[in-house]
This record gives sequence, structure tokens and C-alpha cells, in this order.
Amino acid sequence: MKFTLDRLVQAESRATEKAGAPPHLLRHAPSLVVTAFLVGLAGPAVAQSTSDENSVSRCAPCVGITATDDVPARADDLDIARAPLFVYRPGPEATLPDTRDTWTALLDADIVTGAPLLQNAVDLDRELSNLSRRLESAGEQPRVRLRWRGGTPADAPADWDFLIKRAAVAVTGAQPDARLLIDFARADLDELRALLNDDLAAYVDGIVLERPELDAAAVERLTTFRQELALLDPDSELVVLGLDAGPNGGRALAQAARVAEIGGQVALFGPTTPEEALLPSLQLWSSEFAGDVTFDPYSSPSGAPAWSFVRGEDLALRVVVEPASAGATELEFTDRSLTSPRLLRAGGEPQQLFSGRRTRSGYRVTLTADDAVGAPFLLAFERQGLGALEGVEGVEDRVEVEDERGMPVEEILRRLQATEDAQARRLRNYSAVNTTSLRFLLGGAQSLDTTFRGPLFFNADGTFDWAWREFYVNGVKWRRKTIPEIPLIQPEKATQQPVDISFTKDYRYRLRGTATVNGRDTWVVDFEPTIKPEAGRSLFQGTVWVDREVYARVKTNAIQLGLTGDVISNEETTTYEPLDANGNRVAWSRGAFVLGTRLVGQQLFSILGGTTVVEREVLLTEIAVNPDDFARAREEVLASEVTMVRDTAEGLRYLVNDKEGNRVVKDELDKSRLFLVGGVFYDESLDFPLPLAGVNWFNFDFKGTGTQTNVFWGGPLLIADIADPSLFGSRWDLGIDAFVLALSGEDSFFRNGQEIKEETLESTRPNIDISLGRPIGQFFKVSFEYSLGFNRFDRADDTADEFVIPEDHLDHRFQLTTDYNRRGYRLRLRGSHNIRSDWEEWGLPGNTDFDPEQEEYQRWGASVRKVWHLPKFTKFGAELEYAGGENLDRFSKYQFGFFSDLVVRGYRSERIRAEEIKAAHLSYGFNLGDVFRVDLVGDAAFATDELSGFEDELLAGLGLNGTVIGPWGTVVNFDIGFPVAGPENGFTAFIAFLKLFNR
Repeated sequence: MKFTLDRLVQAESRATEKAGAPPHLLRHAPSLVVTAFLVGLAGPAVAQSTSDENSVSRCAPCVGITATDDVPARADDLDIARAPLFVYRPGPEATLPDTRDTWTALLDADIVTGAPLLQNAVDLDRELSNLSRRLESAGEQPRVRLRWRGGTPADAPADWDFLIKRAAVAVTGAQPDARLLIDFARADLDELRALLNDDLAAYVDGIVLERPELDAAAVERLTTFRQELALLDPDSELVVLGLDAGPNGGRALAQAARVAEIGGQVALFGPTTPEEALLPSLQLWSSEFAGDVTFDPYSSPSGAPAWSFVRGEDLALRVVVEPASAGATELEFTDRSLTSPRLLRAGGEPQQLFSGRRTRSGYRVTLTADDAVGAPFLLAFERQGLGALEGVEGVEDRVEVEDERGMPVEEILRRLQATEDAQARRLRNYSAVNTTSLRFLLGGAQSLDTTFRGPLFFNADGTFDWAWREFYVNGVKWRRKTIPEIPLIQPEKATQQPVDISFTKDYRYRLRGTATVNGRDTWVVDFEPTIKPEAGRSLFQGTVWVDREVYARVKTNAIQLGLTGDVISNEETTTYEPLDANGNRVAWSRGAFVLGTRLVGQQLFSILGGTTVVEREVLLTEIAVNPDDFARAREEVLASEVTMVRDTAEGLRYLVNDKEGNRVVKDELDKSRLFLVGGVFYDESLDFPLPLAGVNWFNFDFKGTGTQTNVFWGGPLLIADIADPSLFGSRWDLGIDAFVLALSGEDSFFRNGQEIKEETLESTRPNIDISLGRPIGQFFKVSFEYSLGFNRFDRADDTADEFVIPEDHLDHRFQLTTDYNRRGYRLRLRGSHNIRSDWEEWGLPGNTDFDPEQEEYQRWGASVRKVWHLPKFTKFGAELEYAGGENLDRFSKYQFGFFSDLVVRGYRSERIRAEEIKAAHLSYGFNLGDVFRVDLVGDAAFATDELSGFEDELLAGLGLNGTVIGPWGTVVNFDIGFPVAGPENGFTAFIAFLKLFNR
């Protein structure tokens, strides 16, 4: 709030210029403006802002009764002006009257579940569910008084905080405008500060004080208590319960005024006073104190105990007077603008007083002994000449109140949690069709896609069973009866989900602002862990977009922190939709079922010393909420032979048949598999087609150590890997890779664009690589690699006799590689320093290409790639790369081939070389039905090499890839390449099949 004092001066000067304005009004205009300011300043401390959907109609305070039996029927006939009446029904099982237009309910919520609440969660949820059902018939804006009968806050403070949050969420979920009140035995400031710690204030809507003393000393102490409450939680209510109105209800007006004096919002009487005796006083109070009415101690008169209240809309004054004696009473006011006094008594007719008169110092009202006798009464005054004051540009021109606040993030979280809690109580289960696609990004602009599709059965406890009825490899449908069990490599489950209520404060939240997401106006809330995530304690960091109308999730983005082992990072973005029970999309409302229907994410795995990027997409379709046949449909799938997985506390696990044919969880994860591999590779650098016939065996948890092993043996080709993805329990990974091709390949040489046959060689280059890598953050990884290669050279058929063969030697490579992978993009930078063990003169006599300084050389490069996945398994990929170096010669320059540094389709290995390359790779894949996969691939490289005579020479090739499911459950893949530009004129072909053996 902001009050501009200069406007007071401006208001008075403008008023004096108004013709016909009464002089006494002009003199008192500043005081009236100050009164109006006090109304605006005190308002939030006494009643909730009218913009708050959880607030009652404003009154100062609202009043009500304690009803031990049914609410008197007469209450329905009361002529209530604007303010509601409250009714308190004691007892945790008390029902509510069906008189919602008249009464606002206050209910008891006595929780008997004892600590520790986490171990007694089922009992607690049962009690909260019962409370939610009671609130469904509680009318508008009910209040709930929370008391913990099963424990004490002092003995179990964490449980008490957890109980408050869970109860607040259950209350708001059942009734969005309901408010949770905490029962206080006494107005203790230390206890209040301990209660409203940190984010707990967002879950506590007010305090209940029962039967407090309201003498002068108590009023001062309670006023201090209320002021502290307003500082800790400006939107809180103070409810005073059990007020004594006397046997005939005569003290009701004075007691309500005392509650207003201490800043209370609700004053509840009884049960000592009969309800019928209270109703007239309550009706009078509700009629006269409804709306923008504020306690104003500066307007109270002298002469008798009295409490003054000013009404914001017209500055009219209402004064509660408690007669001090049986004789005549004179009340002195300091405000000379008062006029038209009336006397109002509970149950009586208004009485016009003619004893009021203006004095030099203010206004005096004389009450006769008959007027002042008996119970407290009410005096009503108007303001003289208010119209002239309104002519001074209105009261609002002199008071600026800035009351538009951003909603606290804790309040947003509470409403979101309440929405989800209410939905959870309606959502018993749902079924859907789950389509999950895993896209493994390969080299260049290509990927390997696997898709699993089948019915999913979601249970109320948050777990699910999922059947794999359909399986696709690159969009080609698996035709076998059962789907093979592949190793389930997955991130560990987080110890605590963001936004959920927990005993520990694992997350902090920040309101970033607002944004429009999927056509909805949302709050943007960021979250991050309050502690450092570590092994065994994985948490999330990210953002949740919360609908500002119905307080449901619209979208979430979360990055998992604290991962260890195989998984480097995990990022997920989930989109939510409002659905009806039949799964149809409906308008956003509190009655809709808001479910996550699409998840896209990226996972980085440390596999065999390298980084494997997997994009994941999950789509839920054909959703049915709480279907009648849920149990039957689930049992039918469980009884079938399809491959199934279940979500457990440890993650996904296979559901397998036991000896009796019942589905049970396969607790032990099988991380090893054996494949039969066959095929043939050919390009003209080989003397004959290279046959591949062998096996591939991998184990991602060798002998339970976490070590990853892979061995591929296929005739002359051997590839063996071993890696530790978490070296000594750290985030470092260590990998060793060996590559041996026993057949020699033809090493050709070009000079000035022409192949020089007499300098052709044959070579073999087995090598072993040792890599040490570490992720930095979630998407960046640095790898250090040492490679030891053996280079062996022999003469070819065309080699000139005088050609000196290079010495066989070892090649030591020290390479640094950095990778950044996110949202399908990969950026890679690499650089290496290479040292030859022996480098003697080679070539034809007089060879000027040899340089002994080239015993050491450097190479570097960069690339960026992205694959876009389109509907119906269609995809488009692109990659740009650059490679260069220094001190390069024929045997260290870049080559283009299937097993070479850079790939150009149709180009043979060890044939074309370049010192610098700028290349682009494109791919477009589609399916012919669900039986055949086709990928069109194009490669273009601009090669520069002085010796070969290339200056940005275009080397281009086209490729055709295909996938089909062959007999006996084999996956058949072929890759054929043809050069279309440059000096190459051959072709390459690779055909392979893969057969998985199930255990």
C-alpha cells in the first residue's frame, strides 16, 4: 500500500476553490481523508481482500453461533443484508445444515492418527477422505478447525507440519474456497512464529482462539498477537470461539466489538446463550456491519465504553456503546461532520435521536436514562456534506492503495496440490494405450528407433502395468508372438518428487512469472533441490506451469540430478490435458481429469566408455477413467502371453509367469544378452566381400560389479569393449575398446586428382582405445582418450618395385573430446595430438611428400547434428561437420569410407584423403506400410588437399538403407552407397542380420 500525503494538501486547496462548500467540511476534509485512509490501511488486517476468492463477504467481524443441535429453522428467514452468519458444529462427525445461503460453516477436524504419520499414511488418508466428503455438503467458504488428537506439535514437529499441509490440501481440494484454521490453546507469540515457519503460512488460513479473556489487559495482548499474525501471514483470519453473550444475548454487540478491536475476523458465541436469544443481535450486526466496514479507534467517543466503525463507501459511522451507568450519558465525538444519529437495539425498531448537536470541538449526543439503560446498543451516524467532499475528485484521489500483489508461490503450490489431491480421490484407476518410442542417435544424421505399444493399467497408488503387444524396429513391426525382453537400463527413481508434500524440505520454489502455454494462462514456477543431490538421493530441477484458473498442471519440465552409474542425465517434459471419463478432451475445469498424455525427454547413458543419446516419447491414447471393466481387462492381459512390465518402487520390472502360471515381478534385472550376427560387407578396397558370421554378447552388470562388457566376433572382425560407468563410485567413466580387422585393405593414393597405381599399398590397422570421461552438469561431457594403433603395410599387386614401404609402427593418439547433447541436438568438439613410434623415409625415390617432422601431427574437428521425428515413423536428420589438422601426410589425413573418419556413401576406405573437410549429411526415412523401412541418405564433403589437387573438391554420395523383419525373428538391415560426385566410381554394400536369443 502507498499513501500520498501531497494529495491531502491538493485535496484541501481544491476544496476551498469549490463554490458553496460548507466551511466546516473544508476544515475537516483532511481528517476525513485520513479516516478513509485508515479504512483502506486497516482493511486487510481485519478482513480479507475482496479479490480473494477464499474470503467471506466483508464484515468487521462476522458473527455466528455454536449449534449443538440443528440450526434453528428461523435462521433461514432472517433478513440478512450482506454479511453471512457463521455456525460452528462441534465434533469431528458433526453434520452441516442445508441452509447455505444463510450460514457459513465452521467444522472440527480432529485427527486421531498418531505419529509417525508416514508409517500411518493409510489411516491418515482415510481420515482426510472422510473430511473431504463432509466438506462436499458444507456450502460456500467453510472453515475447518484442525486439531491433532494423535500427537502434539512439541513432540513431533515434522509430523505436525506434514499434517497441516496434508489437511490444507484435502480441505482446499474438496472445497476450493474452504479455509483451514489451526486451533490455538493460548495466544503465544513464540508458538505462533514456530507454526508459521517458512512455507507453512500458505497452508494455514487462520487461527482459532477459544474462550479468551477480553478485559483491557487481554485486549492489548491479543492485539499484539493479531498484529504478529498479520505480519507472518497478511491473509490470515483470527476466529474467536466460545464468546459469552450473557443469558439473554445482551452482551453480544460489545463482545463482537471487542473481537474487532483485537483485529478478529469471526466472533462465534455460545453454546452458553440460547440460539434464539442470540439471533436478533446477530441479525443487527450482520445488517449494519456488512461490507467495507473497519474498526476505527480514532472516532470512538468519550463518556462510556464504546467502539467506532467507519464504512468505506460513505464514511458513515457505527458505534457500539456499552452503558456505564443507569443514568443519562453524554458521548463526545471529535468529528464535527457527524449528523442524523439513530439508536438501534437488537430486535427493536430504529430510534431517531434529536439530542445530537455540534460543538466547538466536535459533536455531542446526550442519551437519557431510558436510552442508555440495559444491554449494549448501536448508534448510527451519517456524514454531513459528503457530496461536497466527493466533488474534491473523490476520496480515492487522495488515497492511493496499491493492493495488487503477485500470488505467493507457496499459495500456488497449495492450490495445485489441492487440485491434484481432489482428483486423486476421484481417480480410482484408468486404462490407456501406451506408445513409447526410444530413439538411439547414431553417427551422422541417423537414428535407430524402437517403439513399444500396448495397454496400460494405472492404479490409484501411482503404479502401472504395461503390456507390450506391438513392437517396431525403425517402424517395422515385429511379427513374432512374443516380444524379446531387452535389458531395462533406466534412471533411478527420485527420492522425492517436486510439488509433493513431504516431511523434508527437499525443494525450494520460485515464481518466475506468468506465460501462455498451450493456450492457457499459467503461473511459471521453478523448483530446485535445497540439498546437494548425491548417490541414492536423486532429485529434480525444473519448471512447472500451473493453470491460473483451475490450478492444474499444464506442463512440467524436469531434469534429474544426482544420477550415478549408467545414466548420465535424464530430462523430461510432460504435457497435460483435461479429459472426461471417456478420455475425450474437454474444457479446463475443476471437474475434468487432468492427466499427462505426452512425455518427451532425453536420456544420456554412459555405454562402453561412450555417450549414448536416447530420445524418448510417451503417448497415452484411448484413455478410459475409472472404467467398469478395469479389473477384468487387466486380468485378461495378465493371463495372456504378451511381454509385460510393472512400475515398482525400484523402477520398471518384467512381469513373468511363475510355475503356476501367475504373473510375478522379476526382481532381478537381466542386463546381459546374446545375439547371433551375420552378414557381408563389400567395397573395392577389399580383395573379396568381407563375411560376417558370429555372435555379439554384452553384459551391462558383469558379475554384479556394474562393469559393462561387449564382445563381437564375426570371422575376421573382432570388437571387444569393457567399461566402468562409475569409476570408484564417482561420475568418471573408464572404457577400453579393441578393434581388429584381420583382412588387409587396399590403400590407394591420388595426386592431382589422378590415382597413382604404383603407390598403392595394403594395410591393416588394429587399435586399442582407453577413454576416461566425466559429465559436467547434465548435458555436457568431457572425454580424454588414449589410442594405441598398430600400422602395418604390405605391397599390393600394383606397387612399384622401387617404392619404399613405410615402416610398421605404433601410433599414439591423445585426444580431448567435448560433447553437448540436449533436445536432440549434439555439438561435438575434438582435438588430438599424435605421435608415431618410428617414422622413416618412404615412397618412390626422390619422394618430396615425406617429412620427418610429420612424426608428430595434430587433428581437430567440430560437428553439430539433429534428427527431427515426424508422425508415422517419418524422420529427417541433418549434420554439419568440419575437420582439419596440421602436419598431416598421406597416412594421417582424413579418409572417407564405411570404417573411416568421415563417411561419404559409396566411397571406399583408404582411398580419398584430405587435409581439411567441410561436410553435410542429410537423411530422410519413411516406411512402406509396417513391413519395410527405407532411409535415403545424402553426404556431401568439400575436401581440400594440396597434394591430391583438391581445393574444396565436392565429394558426394547417396545411400539407401533399409530394415525388414526376417524369418525366425531376425532383424535384417542393409546399407548400399553410390558416389555421385568426385573421383570415386565404385560402390559399397553392407547387409546384416541380428537374432536375439532369450534366456
